[in-house]
Amino acid sequence: MPAEIYAVRHAETVLGERDIVNGDPSVENPLTERGRQQARDIGARLATVDLGICITTEFQRTHETADLILAGRDVPRLVIAALNDPRQGQFEGESFASYARWMDQSGIEDAIPGGGESQIDCVTRYAGGWRTVAEKADLPVLVVAHAFPISVALTIHDDEPPFLRRNYERDPAFAEVNVLDPERLKRSLDVLEWELRAYATR
Repeated sequence: MPAEIYAVRHAETVLGERDIVNGDPSVENPLTERGRQQARDIGARLATVDLGICITTEFQRTHETADLILAGRDVPRLVIAALNDPRQGQFEGESFASYARWMDQSGIEDAIPGGGESQIDCVTRYAGGWRTVAEKADLPVLVVAHAFPISVALTIHDDEPPFLRRNYERDPAFAEVNVLDPERLKRSLDVLEWELRAYATR
């Protein structure tokens, strides 16, 4: 029986505390002191789990969170860029409120102005990223990622189709450990990938 996937949103960051949008992994955005404590708390909760691998994205905040969760433990690491936060285009470094207003008026295929991504592009790469995670879950897997890719995973894992949606309303909190069954996730990914193919050829 495959092991479980522990999906964790990165801990609180300096820019996040100020509701500043950051979708560029090259931007400095460390954890706050509260965020560091959140990560240490997750580490205490997962201390007895025999993790086979820890997966992060390219972002500093996921690496720092993983470092604190795994402090003193020898767990192999892997970066999966397909689970990165969306590129935010013109909203990079702006307030989250301005980005949210644009999101409320945009469609699933609308790319964020200024070089950002569309929702369907993000969901497509998230499907590939989570497929890679699920295939590695012969031992327990820790995934430290972002709210959006984790929201997609929770939606397809827990809800009923259709899985290709304009709004993914699950909002994983900082320091929340979300447990996913790899086989169930794979079956849901089969459905999501079929929906993506059907959408592309409609």
